[in-house]
Amino acid sequence: MTAYKKKAESPLVLKTIYENTKLTLEEKTTLEELIKASKVKNSKGRRYSQHWLLLCLLMHIRSPGGYKFIRNMNILPLPTPKTIRSYLRLVDTKCGFDKNFFQLLKKKLEKKRPFQRHAVLLFDEMQPISETMNTKKKATTINEKASHALVFMIQAIGDSYTQPIGVFASKGPVDGTTIAQLVIKAIILLEKAGVYIHGLVCDGAQTNRKAWSIVGVNGNQVSFRNSFEHPLTPERKVFVFSDTPHLIKTIRNRLFNNGALRVIWISPEDDSIKWEHFCVMHEEELKLPANLRACPKITNNHVNLSNTGKMRVKLATQIFSKSVADGLKLYMTQGTPRLQDCLATSQFCLKINNMFDSLNRKIPAHGVRPGSKDYYTIIEDSIRWLNDWEDNYKSGKIDSSEFLTKNTAEGLHVTLHSALCKINQDSLEKFFGTIRLAGGQNDHPATPTFLQLYKLLSVYSLLKPPKYGNCSVTEDKAPITLLTLEDIRTAYQDKHQEPRAIDHLKTRLNGLIHETDWEIDEILEIDRVVPRSID
Repeated sequence: MTAYKKKAESPLVLKTIYENTKLTLEEKTTLEELIKASKVKNSKGRRYSQHWLLLCLLMHIRSPGGYKFIRNMNILPLPTPKTIRSYLRLVDTKCGFDKNFFQLLKKKLEKKRPFQRHAVLLFDEMQPISETMNTKKKATTINEKASHALVFMIQAIGDSYTQPIGVFASKGPVDGTTIAQLVIKAIILLEKAGVYIHGLVCDGAQTNRKAWSIVGVNGNQVSFRNSFEHPLTPERKVFVFSDTPHLIKTIRNRLFNNGALRVIWISPEDDSIKWEHFCVMHEEELKLPANLRACPKITNNHVNLSNTGKMRVKLATQIFSKSVADGLKLYMTQGTPRLQDCLATSQFCLKINNMFDSLNRKIPAHGVRPGSKDYYTIIEDSIRWLNDWEDNYKSGKIDSSEFLTKNTAEGLHVTLHSALCKINQDSLEKFFGTIRLAGGQNDHPATPTFLQLYKLLSVYSLLKPPKYGNCSVTEDKAPITLLTLEDIRTAYQDKHQEPRAIDHLKTRLNGLIHETDWEIDEILEIDRVVPRSID
């Protein structure tokens, strides 16, 4: 047994195992920690790798009870909860834009080529649970606890990296005026760090639309403007975009809630876009075997929307797909009684499908190039179609209930005039989804936990977004980290050097620029009101 054990512990044997198996980085780390633990008789003498300690940090945040069970049953060699808590106390949970972070970002970007520094600014809010945390032994508490977290992130245009740059906690959603001020400040800080900001992306929340108006952006046909002057370089413009997946979702919800929309592109008596058509088609599909259905992906969740279903973008993009458009035509030509007037609905699906595809291109070969007639044709056709639809509403040919909401229409106007696949909130929604996943069963982690996770996930991309979260992974890459827990150990070993070590750790915590491609899945929003925000 002893000889076998020594053989199994041989680095050469481990290397052979790694080469002949498809173990992930986490599985390799776990195997190494198990072997290391078997060599130590006293658990107090264990030493853990940096990667394993960070895994344990996230595991403990996700489920303290599960962490305790796994440790007590000796299933895995885990550090004590006290050790984990001591590491978590070193995670800076202050809000705002960190000057040290932007200095580090500047050094990182100096290694990038000029075209890789061009980016857009994303911002969105998440709603953690309000909770008070004492940061010192003799701390005071406040009655007005933060209930929202506003996160800013950059998304590279000429590269694949994304990077959170700041988080702000507030009681209620941040008001539009404050958002506009923070956007200008973020652009100035990023430009000084070497990032060229060309646009900003947000969803259709009322506070965000207020921020639009403050900087002079307007989606109205008469006074249309989709950009504002760059705060540092007057000859440059900063373009504003409404998140495309959110727009598709709001169009779907408008049709579902009202039951019908009208565009008047066929004839006045045969131009209704009806939600009923999707329901009837699904009923006909259920009569057939799965392999004979025209739209096998369409389920009951697509046509009978729950409150959660209304917030899922994936269900919206699939219902407005080419396969559904073709399926409606198929059943119409076959003489299905309640689908004889579905031509307008079929054309509407195709129109939305083409528009979304043109705004969501991810393959470089499909990108915008000189002479990309298909792209420009679709965009220009979509703009004309939207203008005609709005003109029909303004002229009284259709009711307000048969047109889009004001926010959705203006968001489409602004976004259609200049957009690329990276001009959306996929990266930010993925970031929120990962935080929700790390929170375990609680989709809304407490504010202190959210701030700790924000810092950890900003520098260490370990968790994949949930299967039914904000985005789906399209490329699996090993996590990249600039964090070394030797800094944490140093902070604890020498109390006299603790402030300096912690400052060094804080700088390292702000360093990761992780590179991964993501595909939009679904977006879960929060209810928005406009109470007063506080620092």
